[in-house]
Amino acid sequence: MAFSRSTSSGQLGEGAAAVTVMVAIYRYSYPMPRPRLDAAAQRRGQRLASRLAQARRMSGRSAEAVARDAGISVETVRSIERGRTPSPEFFTVAALATELGLSLDELYVGVSNTPAGRTGRG
Repeated sequence: MAFSRSTSSGQLGEGAAAVTVMVAIYRYSYPMPRPRLDAAAQRRGQRLASRLAQARRMSGRSAEAVARDAGISVETVRSIERGRTPSPEFFTVAALATELGLSLDELYVGVSNTPAGRTGRG
């Protein structure tokens, strides 16, 4: 599925609308317990926080504007950017990446220890 940003008229692009729907559905599913994060996972969370905060600042948009357009709370955006949420939900990251014009692939490579061009899978 391709992601697209909001248009200047405020309408969501097809991909962003799909992410918004997926986020809404996911939020109402049953919460799953999360395992304790090891040190490597915590470092990845810090890199994710840094990358998302940097992308938002470079876009010139406020946390409030990004949160509103992504369909998530501003508290969630701030918590992720400050590293208090080192392992955010996938659909939250996808919504933020979409709003910030980042592909999930480039976000993954920037956060993981995997060299560009390798996915770490089979």
